[in-house]
Amino acid sequence: MDQTETPEKMDIYELSQVDTKDSEAAKEYDKIIARRLLWKIDLRILPILTLLYIFAAMDRSDLGNAQVAGMQKDLGATSQQWTLVASLFYVGYIIAQPIGTLYLRRINPPVIFSFACCVWGVLTILMLTTKNYGQATALRVFIGLSEGLLQAAPLYLSLWYKGSELGTRGAIFFSVSSLAGACNGLIAYGLESNFSNKPPFTPWQWLFLIEGIMSTAFAFIVLFLLPPVPENVRFGFTADEKRLAIARSVEAYNTVDAKIDKSQITANFKQPLIYVFMVAYSGTIVSLSSMSNFMPSIVQGMGYSSVNAQLMTVPVYAVAFVSTIFFGHLSDRLQIRGPLVVCLTVFALVGYLIMLLVRTSDITRYIGLCLIALGIFPCVPIILTWSNVNIIGFTRRATAISTINMVAQVFAIVANLLFTTPPYYVNGIAFVIAFMILSMSSSLIGIFYLHVQNKKKRAAQNTPEASMNRDKSYEEIGNAHPDFFFTL
Repeated sequence: MDQTETPEKMDIYELSQVDTKDSEAAKEYDKIIARRLLWKIDLRILPILTLLYIFAAMDRSDLGNAQVAGMQKDLGATSQQWTLVASLFYVGYIIAQPIGTLYLRRINPPVIFSFACCVWGVLTILMLTTKNYGQATALRVFIGLSEGLLQAAPLYLSLWYKGSELGTRGAIFFSVSSLAGACNGLIAYGLESNFSNKPPFTPWQWLFLIEGIMSTAFAFIVLFLLPPVPENVRFGFTADEKRLAIARSVEAYNTVDAKIDKSQITANFKQPLIYVFMVAYSGTIVSLSSMSNFMPSIVQGMGYSSVNAQLMTVPVYAVAFVSTIFFGHLSDRLQIRGPLVVCLTVFALVGYLIMLLVRTSDITRYIGLCLIALGIFPCVPIILTWSNVNIIGFTRRATAISTINMVAQVFAIVANLLFTTPPYYVNGIAFVIAFMILSMSSSLIGIFYLHVQNKKKRAAQNTPEASMNRDKSYEEIGNAHPDFFFTL
């Protein structure tokens, strides 16, 4: 291959079919290029997606901080009305998710993600103009619509990373949601401490203004610097790097220039696996969304002033950040997902039981919040990785990710609607506990089911049916391919 030839002048098929040669020198050369490529992906894609998710998570969870900073009181909203403001965000969030995932290749990731970031940034700025809970609810629904498009990010990562690398990268990507919660707490603390009497805005209005401006500005960085899918990169990668990026994507059971196949959308719902992940993920999101929206109010109920309540959310999110990185990396090292999800759910479940049963010790209740954060945050990227490595093919993965997310957000709406009695939120927390038990049960069933399926695949390796299916592509038959084995 001519090293001076640029990727855009080369045919995609040619790139994906390049003969790697049998010589040791060629193999060693490819190893060097592969290491350089992984570093380039980590340093170019991961930071942009990570920052993008920070801004999304900040704009999503800032409502809890704004509530403690006086927004609910200024709008004259009751507890039930404020619950609607928090909950109906997920209506928009649900609607947008299949659009982002199914049209990821057609529209182009940098376009989808930058558009979403710009829209939610502008709408967050407009939140400071709201005069009543109805206006705030409407804006939150549209913020949810734009942020829902970002849920295609795990699918985008699966096009660039191998399954054995996704746990760590997904954890880095998602861990920033906890970092965003900490940032919100620090920003809100600083604003309430120093901007409580700084016209023309109140502290909660300053919060929306600052965070909205940051998101809007970052959208342009996303548009110009985030690479598209591997086969469409035009700059920043050499011809050899592009060739190996495509090869890595194929190794992760992706197909070059894959299109949405409508028949595979319906076929996806005929396998039990998608329902296992759906229930497991729903319990996780029910817990996570409730915690994000109502933790500042819960902490304030422990006797802290509104200013100090903002600050006291920071250590909880710090625990979540460390836990997500650690367990995400551990899932890659051990190449197991389900057993970790079960163990982590137990931690979070203990934390929620403490919040439900303990009333006299604020220290114990605060430890309960830390246990929830330690357990529930890492479950999100691990379950999504678990789904990504076991449901293969672009259409199947896109359908699975959007469906799993949509169903989870529906139950998140229900859970948020039950958080109406601060600071103990008994009904809401009881609902979350029930769903987490269901989630843990689903994970255990999933582990057993995958173990049985792998055993069947090994036993059927030399059957006529297996020989016939080997002639079919992974895109065509997905995880039914005889050479594909499931990850527990």
